[in-house]
Amino acid sequence: MKYVRKQATYLMLTFVIAVPIIILATSFVDVPLSIKTYAEVFPKEKWLLTVGNGGQIISNYTDYSQGHAMQYNISQFERGDFVDVSFIKKMNNEKMISAGDTIVNMRSSYILDELVTAEGDLDVACADLKAQSSPEKRPLIAESESRLKYTEEKIGEQKVLFDRTKQLFEKGFNSQQEYELQKWNVDLLEIERDIYKAQIENLKTGVKPQETQLLESKVNSIKKRLNFLRSKESQLAIVSPIEGRVISSFSQDTLFNVTNYNCVVLHIPVKLIDLQDFYEGQNIPVSFPNCTEVLKGKILSIEKEVKMINNQQVVFLSLIVKNPGAFLLPGMVIETSMTLGKITLIKQLTRTITR
Repeated sequence: MKYVRKQATYLMLTFVIAVPIIILATSFVDVPLSIKTYAEVFPKEKWLLTVGNGGQIISNYTDYSQGHAMQYNISQFERGDFVDVSFIKKMNNEKMISAGDTIVNMRSSYILDELVTAEGDLDVACADLKAQSSPEKRPLIAESESRLKYTEEKIGEQKVLFDRTKQLFEKGFNSQQEYELQKWNVDLLEIERDIYKAQIENLKTGVKPQETQLLESKVNSIKKRLNFLRSKESQLAIVSPIEGRVISSFSQDTLFNVTNYNCVVLHIPVKLIDLQDFYEGQNIPVSFPNCTEVLKGKILSIEKEVKMINNQQVVFLSLIVKNPGAFLLPGMVIETSMTLGKITLIKQLTRTITR
């Protein structure tokens, strides 16, 4: 009995001495801090060219590294408009597209008709402005001066006849009607003379400033409309906003799908208690099963919203990584391990127990 008590005493003493030594030793032993989770894979950029229910051509460019659509254009055509859509980009063997490549060329009969009409209206308006703004119009002035001279001669002859008629009327040899007719002819010719004088004055001095401003406003208005129509015509040529690979699509609504996954964006859930280990702009080594290469990632954003996954509070962060060999494909959900540096073994044991 004494031997058993003595053995127990030794065991207790050994335990008391060993525990502090182990704790002290683990405090100086560093181990990698890794967090294992799952990630959903998104391409860095994606461009879709689709057909809407009303026949619209819709261009939708999304940059997943920014987290939202960067461009959204709709080409809407008029009812009864004839539109010719043709693909003019020839694919290489790898089906690669460069940014700025013209993919689709469209021709709209309505826009072409409007362009022709606007160009004709502009030519007419410019010619009218030039003609009216000219300070001297010799042929027109010569013609009006000839008419004025002829009218003045007619007035002279008519006044002679009027004077004779007036004398006869005063003597009672002519009727009141004949007298008034001759007077009316003189008055009419004098009015015609004044009109020709005004025309000559206008032709020599040009139109009034208000009329010139009206003509200039008309020309500017037509030019603005012409520029608008040319802008619409240029938008009918659709260019790729990104560089990427053409993805085959069997949907009747999808005309073109270009995806850039040279880099990919990982959407990763992280436990709320681990969130303190992450910050935007942080560089993190990332590894995946069946991939011997450790990829370098960078945190783009950390959501400000907590969600529940498997009864755990998590926050999603976006991580961008290069994708050599296209190992990561958009749409994948893959196990992911992120290395955050090193911590002591005792801290690692504490994290494991508390989590």
